[in-house]
Amino acid sequence: MRIAVCGGPYANPYALAALIADARARGCERLFCLGDLGGFGAEINALWPLLREAGIECVAGNYDVAIARGDADCGCGCGDPRDNESAQLIYDHTRAHTSTEFAAWMGQLSTVRRVDIDGRDVHLVHGSTLALNDFWWDSLPGEQHRARRRRRRHQPRHAPRHRRHPFMGGQAAGHRTVLHRPPRRRQPAAALPLCDLDPCAI
Repeated sequence: MRIAVCGGPYANPYALAALIADARARGCERLFCLGDLGGFGAEINALWPLLREAGIECVAGNYDVAIARGDADCGCGCGDPRDNESAQLIYDHTRAHTSTEFAAWMGQLSTVRRVDIDGRDVHLVHGSTLALNDFWWDSLPGEQHRARRRRRRHQPRHAPRHRRHPFMGGQAAGHRTVLHRPPRRRQPAAALPLCDLDPCAI
């Protein structure tokens, strides 16, 4: 079975619609979103009908958990004060414009999802195996990589959203593309990660 996995629609219904169309054209039978539905974009509520109509299976990101609970900030875990200041402005806008119904729907999403796809155990999380807002950077010290590997020792297919290290060990693990923000400057497009299970090729 071929699946598509993304993270971070970030209130951009146009990017999400493009992903849905492209994934279907490429023969994807199931679509997964690893959270962070709000933020950065201005049309948060326009995501909801797209998610439901396409049958996209979602896990909650830190943004979604925060919006659903009405938290004062997004819990993004930014390390730089300037990033936190910008994040707060964006979060305040999103919280003020997210419908009560959509926020309640976000609150029903699990932060961890295990699914069986053609006999393959797939573990879906937003941040990493350690925390919802954890960033698994390639530049982390070796012990921190080992800690995350230990947490997914029995997870043959692992898809975290806050991921910057594509493969590790004998198990497949991949960072999912953030739809609203392309991975590199001056690159107006984001790649769509596809996974053909048995064998897995991301």
